[in-house]
Amino acid sequence: MIRYALNRIALMIPTLLGIALITFVMIRIVPGDVVELKMRSDGGRVTQQQINDERTRLGLDKPLPEQFYVWMKGLVTLDFGNSMWTGRPVAQEIGGRIGLSIQVAIMAALVAVLIAVPLGTIAALFRDSPIDYLVRIITIAGLAVPSFWLGMIIILVLLTFFKWSPPVTYVSIFEDPVKNLSQLIWPSLAVGYRYAAVVARMIRSSIIEVMQEDYIRTARAKGVGEFMVVFKHAMRNALLPAITIIGLEFAFLIGGLVVTEQVFNLNGIGRLFVDAVIRNDFILIQTIVFLLAIIFVSVNLIVDLIYGLLDPRTRMGKEDRMAMLTRLLKNALLFCRLQPLGALGLLIIVVMASCAVLAEQVTFYNPEAVDFGAMLTGPSAEHPFGTDSFGRDIFTRIVYGARTALTIGFLSSMIGCHIGAAIGIASAYHGGWVDLVLQRFIDIILSFPIVVLALVVVAVMGKTMVLGIDLNLVFAIAIPIIPRSCRVIRAATLSIRTQPYVDAARAGGYSTVYILLRYIAPNVIAPFLVLLTAYIAQAILLEASLSFLGLGVTEPKPAWGLMLAGDSANFYNEAPWMILFPGLAISLSVFAFNLFGDSLRDWFDPKYRN
Repeated sequence: MIRYALNRIALMIPTLLGIALITFVMIRIVPGDVVELKMRSDGGRVTQQQINDERTRLGLDKPLPEQFYVWMKGLVTLDFGNSMWTGRPVAQEIGGRIGLSIQVAIMAALVAVLIAVPLGTIAALFRDSPIDYLVRIITIAGLAVPSFWLGMIIILVLLTFFKWSPPVTYVSIFEDPVKNLSQLIWPSLAVGYRYAAVVARMIRSSIIEVMQEDYIRTARAKGVGEFMVVFKHAMRNALLPAITIIGLEFAFLIGGLVVTEQVFNLNGIGRLFVDAVIRNDFILIQTIVFLLAIIFVSVNLIVDLIYGLLDPRTRMGKEDRMAMLTRLLKNALLFCRLQPLGALGLLIIVVMASCAVLAEQVTFYNPEAVDFGAMLTGPSAEHPFGTDSFGRDIFTRIVYGARTALTIGFLSSMIGCHIGAAIGIASAYHGGWVDLVLQRFIDIILSFPIVVLALVVVAVMGKTMVLGIDLNLVFAIAIPIIPRSCRVIRAATLSIRTQPYVDAARAGGYSTVYILLRYIAPNVIAPFLVLLTAYIAQAILLEASLSFLGLGVTEPKPAWGLMLAGDSANFYNEAPWMILFPGLAISLSVFAFNLFGDSLRDWFDPKYRN
């Protein structure tokens, strides 16, 4: 185990070097002169001589290899330079923010684990019972509700009933623990609820799979008590995919709290990063990106070491058409009878998709037309969901926004999950240097926050509009899905590649491609379906978050996240419907996809059919 740990630590060095190189290149491939962009965005007249002087001061007039050497030397000596915006040392800028984000992430993780482990275990042990249905509804609701919208609702409730508002200044836990916890408990709960839903869902899926294995039946046949069977034999193996999710989500939390920090007025590292992007402060940007990458790689190392403790194997290196339609109809009816929650989710998806396709027929207003005479009109027969600060009908904009959300969500998740699953299966099956190289590449991609990837894709490729959809935004959302899908499918494949039927296929002389497609892929269909449906929902949330931050869909095109941005936050009391209905639309769509995905997983996996 010590040798395994030392090998994993040694592998961090090339990973960090790759991250540093990609970060350095990304900042410099943004179209235009970074210094010129920054200085001209500050306003006022700027001469070319002033731009040249600033480039010389920052060392940007030197060859790129020399610039990279100077930057790497600064990283090693912890001399990150000064912020281009404030002039303060970057270490001070980050040092004043990173503690807050880490504390919120830790508190959210504790909330998630304390909720997810018992809920996921109970749901698996009482599968298809009312208890299971209740737990699934609770967890899927957590996946469906955007954390930033939940935060807005929490603030609205606290403001209305307790006259509480987000604090203006942050108090360290070392100065006043009580006041600190009272400030951060609400954002931690808002983020931790969704975190718990992701983990609980994976724990349920893993325990159901493990409880069908031969060694579980053998333990029961020997008279081992059910408590020992579950917590000694089943949990040890079921926790592998769950640990992957816990580690990934925690690493992403630190850099991905930007929206929650915006809602609760917290000056964390995520908010600092967005401010740096807006101000073109590339010195601060590249330092934050590399810092977040170090955090991610460190968390990933801990996850791999836990893998090694829990699972020693990870240390190695024609029908006719009418008959077909009849069978499909029978299966659909049987699915509705045996999986009522899944049928409900599918019904919601079909209704929302139908409204999105037939938006012109089910609405009566132009989603982009401004009517100042109807500004901030409350819900009524004429405007069922009220109007916004421009007099636009909110119901109409939600229906048209469904077209954007569902299209981007479907395309992004299909691209990301299929590519990630293919890489994960190939990596786990081949092992050795193939697994080593692929996983280091995956680690590098995973280390970059989604906002960074989105900005790079948009900056390099611009907008590519096809049928009203920005394909570059689709790829920006799909890219972060690829490595996350890869890691989970790889974890599932590791336990399958050593099964007797796979060894028999190898002995039979079958090709690698045939074995992967015929014996491996069908047996990872359960986690793949969970991932696919979850990431359709996740992609909808990511699109809403990017639009909320002004990095996705832009005005006047209707989008759910965009409807929650801007003036909506200024009308908590006067027009609460401006944040209520768009948030419900996001939550309902995500809820439906996760509900349907859970049921579809049980339905298609032959090991779990009744």
